[in-house]
Amino acid sequence: MLIIWLLLGSCSDDFLEKNQRTLTMLSGKALISSQDPNPAIHIELGLAGSESFYIASYPAWMVWESMHGKFDNGSVTLNFKVKRSEGQSETATLSGIVILDIDRIGLIGLEVVYGNIGNLPGVGSRIIPLSGSVRDAAMNKASELIAIATQSPDQLWFYKTATGESFTVPLPHSPQCIDFTSDGKAVLVGNTTSTLLQVNVESRSVVRSFPLDCVAFDVVAADNGWCYIAPQGNEKVTLRSLNLTTGELVTSKESWSVLLYGNCMIRKVPGKPLLLGTRLQLGPTGILLFDISRGAANDTINYWHKDLGNFWVFSDGTRFISGQGIIYGVPSYIANQYNTPDPMEMGAIQLNYFNVYDMAFSEAKNSFYVASYDNWQSGGNTENRYVITRYHAGNYSRLSRFEPSLTALNEGGELVLAYNMVRYLFVNDDGSRLYGIRRLAPGFGAENWSIEEFDIL
Repeated sequence: MLIIWLLLGSCSDDFLEKNQRTLTMLSGKALISSQDPNPAIHIELGLAGSESFYIASYPAWMVWESMHGKFDNGSVTLNFKVKRSEGQSETATLSGIVILDIDRIGLIGLEVVYGNIGNLPGVGSRIIPLSGSVRDAAMNKASELIAIATQSPDQLWFYKTATGESFTVPLPHSPQCIDFTSDGKAVLVGNTTSTLLQVNVESRSVVRSFPLDCVAFDVVAADNGWCYIAPQGNEKVTLRSLNLTTGELVTSKESWSVLLYGNCMIRKVPGKPLLLGTRLQLGPTGILLFDISRGAANDTINYWHKDLGNFWVFSDGTRFISGQGIIYGVPSYIANQYNTPDPMEMGAIQLNYFNVYDMAFSEAKNSFYVASYDNWQSGGNTENRYVITRYHAGNYSRLSRFEPSLTALNEGGELVLAYNMVRYLFVNDDGSRLYGIRRLAPGFGAENWSIEEFDIL
């Protein structure tokens, strides 16, 4: 209920001028999370003994259970509710000074900060700290298992969302990209070396290492016994197809120049023998379509000269959405055709900014979720605030939003409430819970990673 930060408070309140009395401020600040259904301030002040007190001054947003009380062996808990003024955002951080008039002692003040703070004792059960630097993450909905690849330490961290159990698998190389196999029994790991690892979930160990002729930037596991690797680099490259049973590695022989380029993003199209891709280092990034109906990818790539940026494929396999919020129909693959008519635009979502970090789709709720940042007004000032927005999967309307909780930091003896950006986003199979893998906003200069859980109504 109370965290003491080693800070010296100050006060120049009208109350003091009117009463001409000296105020003694307690050091530190009382931090209270809006996630706490019963907010309270607990004060330990040994010299107060069993003295009576009343609350002489307080912020207008605090409504007290009682204005009077009595210390018990120098200890007291002040219970209150929060009343926001009309038009005030439910997520705005509130602050102010509470002054107690204590018999025989006088005026004692304490600075209070109330907001969506996630790392306070008693309210942080929905936030799990992560070790290392997160490089990639994936979820298998059927098993309700999230896998997170980290460097320093090099490992896979697994989290069972249904039970809260977690475990780690050490890796012999530094991971860069991962994907679950279609049956959810294994995770494929592309590394900073020219190898691909297969990690068995049940045995919690690396069971196979496949040699590659490139370093994997992205990897996709299909339901046909093959996986597909987009190489790392800053030059023309070709897609690799790896047979997970035999270890056969096939290099595509696409003849058109510069269609595939280093650091290409690829994604599986659910229910279809297709991969979609885009080239993150070129402009326009382009839309690439690969046929994988025969196992190894077809040598011919369908290409559309459009700026896609990051993109995500809907669970029904009929649509995909760009980082700009434009929704396209998944085109049919046509062998040996180049720049066929553009994929049909099927709609768009309203985004304040095009900086989308990740999306997650829920068939159970007929919704999808977008992790991005938003323009937010606080005291007349515009701030970039990271948000998760829920959209209807049919008409693309906004339904609700979630905000990652703040992280309280003590930087050089000063309290800082740090924003968190959600970099990876997942929703469980029945659509009841959302999981955001987040890090401190880059402006804070630290890779502090954690996973936060949100309930979906």
